[in-house]
Amino acid sequence: MDKKKIFTFLTFSLVPSSTFIGGIFGYYLCKLLAGKKPGEQGIIKSLIFTFHKWKIHLHHWFLATLFLFFSVYFDFLALFSQFFIGFLTGIIFQGFTYPDWYKIVTRVKCQS
Repeated sequence: MDKKKIFTFLTFSLVPSSTFIGGIFGYYLCKLLAGKKPGEQGIIKSLIFTFHKWKIHLHHWFLATLFLFFSVYFDFLALFSQFFIGFLTGIIFQGFTYPDWYKIVTRVKCQS
């Protein structure tokens, strides 16, 4: 068996199909709505705040991770379907495709 067949087999056997479909949907929806390149405005505006000399960028992957974490911590997962869990995971994975995914807090350059 080649690697692609093994990956496909494991994906469909270990992950419920609704979770997998939700992940694909979340990934491609974010790809459609987000900016094509880092720093480029997408259809949905980024959440960026300036605080003194710091810029805080709440990336979509970061917000989805927080939402998923609090859903698990406060046991809200019973309220959400497997599709929704996959959807959030797809959003998280899509966010990691940007080279600046880790830049949440950055220093604002001084204007001279």
